[in-house]
Amino acid sequence: MLHLCLARNLLVAIGGGKLLTFYDKLFIPTYPSPMLHRVPPLMLGLEPCSPALMQDVFMPLEMPAKADAPAQPESYNTLGQFYAAIADGFERLSSPELWRTAHPELQYDEAYWNQDGGGAPIVVTDLPTAQEAIRTIVEQGEGAAPGDQEVPLKPADPTPGMDELSHYAKFSAIAEGIDGIGDTWPVPSNPTREQFGGPVGELATLFDAAYCYVLCLIDAIYASSSKTRTPGKRSPRYVWSARSSRRWADCCTRSATCSSASRGRSAASTQRRRSATTPSTARAVRRSNSSDCANGCSATSPVSAATTACAG
Repeated sequence: MLHLCLARNLLVAIGGGKLLTFYDKLFIPTYPSPMLHRVPPLMLGLEPCSPALMQDVFMPLEMPAKADAPAQPESYNTLGQFYAAIADGFERLSSPELWRTAHPELQYDEAYWNQDGGGAPIVVTDLPTAQEAIRTIVEQGEGAAPGDQEVPLKPADPTPGMDELSHYAKFSAIAEGIDGIGDTWPVPSNPTREQFGGPVGELATLFDAAYCYVLCLIDAIYASSSKTRTPGKRSPRYVWSARSSRRWADCCTRSATCSSASRGRSAASTQRRRSATTPSTARAVRRSNSSDCANGCSATSPVSAATTACAG
């Protein structure tokens, strides 16, 4: 997510990069859970998308601040007021000393971003770039100004005629029935792994492990220097992540395929398969699959630790 990237870049730029780890029990949310430090309280949860959800949760979350609303550094009424306090802090503390160790090489600086969604990573190295990052977060969420529903596709580099609706405006359009949401699945609200058994429970465990794996990959990127990138050569910052992602995806696909196939086979076809497979062949297949997954995440890698912890 772009805003998550920008917020972490801001933290890295002022020497706080090691204070935040995404794969951490203190960071990973549980639901339902209150939005931290917001006044009045706003409870966040997981449930099927609906106009009511937009009205009751997503619109209050992205509620635009009033034109004369004060900055609020701790308990805040809107995210705009909270980020206004952060911007004030950067302005007060900005000095050559603050930016001396901004570590641009440890910030997230390039990736494919959906151009329909606008914005791009911003490397924070001084006050102007910090202000650009904050402006992008606030404008894309709440809007460029109170009552203005459209924001530049590139808040850091606005171009006349290149605009999009803010998140708040998009949520409002769904809540009012202007934009539809299509079909939704009747899934339970705030689901947990313990609610499910059998193949569904196994897939829930796999999902949790994959989620933790993504967080570990982001942590790994922020711990690797972009200086390792050389034209025509592989970079451990991105190639390691891509290679691990492919192997993990293969394991996920294999697990999901096997789970689906085992549920869909008839008793007759299962019996035929068993009669055609010797015990030694079955053991060889199991060893091969286990080896492939183990090679995708070495026992010493943080990714392996994440998948083991979440699946255990």
